[in-house]
Amino acid sequence: MKQLSSTLVIKRQGVQIQVVYDIEGHKIRATVYVDSYDFQSFAKAERWNGERWYEIATIEYGAMHSAKVANKHKPDAHNETALNVDVERLIGHVKDVLF
Repeated sequence: MKQLSSTLVIKRQGVQIQVVYDIEGHKIRATVYVDSYDFQSFAKAERWNGERWYEIATIEYGAMHSAKVANKHKPDAHNETALNVDVERLIGHVKDVLF
């Protein structure tokens, strides 16, 4: 598994991390967003099929680690660590689906 890119963005009402990996030839994008409105938060992993991204794994809001601990309005190392916990869980789900 090789990480191709990682971006941490502070948005108006939340914080988002997006990490792209190459996993045995599969291009995978994991996105975790924690918003000040719970229902707008999400964690999803998508696979690039050559034409578009399609969703292959999710974590529901109630099970998201980052939803409980991330500071939604500050760019800090704590947020990146919290969001990466969910990214790692998503990648585990992706590996279960793909292999």
